[in-house]
Parts: sequence; structure tokens; C-alpha cells
Amino acid sequence: MYLFYIFLVPACTISFLYGYTTFEVITLKYPDLYALLADAPEAKQYFEKLPDYVREQISTRANGVNSFESLRDYADNLLRGDD
Repeated sequence: MYLFYIFLVPACTISFLYGYTTFEVITLKYPDLYALLADAPEAKQYFEKLPDYVREQISTRANGVNSFESLRDYADNLLRGDD
């Protein structure tokens, strides 16, 4: 007999099968940067701490930023030359 349970918790799925646990992170997608910032306080706080020029550059491509992960990736790319 196969038992398979899925429990949904914020931003992740935990599956139990035969006593083994797998963990999968689900990235929440938003229509654009502004929807992300309005709905995700952690993303808004991160965005507000970025330098002005990085925020401006990201804002010019707001439609391409649809998750906290994509926001961090974009910011990391822009900041890479600041070392």
C-alpha cells in the first residue's frame, strides 16, 4: 500500500513517501516588480536598501522582475561591479 501525503506551507511543499522527506521551494510569481513589492514585505525591504542607481535600473525593467529571487539576481548582477 502506498501512502503519499502533501502538506502545503507558505513558499514550500513537503512530501512524505515511505518515511523519506523531500523539500521543494516554490517561488511565488508576480506580474511585475510593483506587485512583488506591494505583496512581499521582505522583497520591499530588500529593494529599499539597494543603492539608488540599482533601484532605478531595476525599475526600468519592472515587468521582468516577477519574484524575490529574480529581484535578488538582477540586483546582484548590477552590484557585481561595485567591489
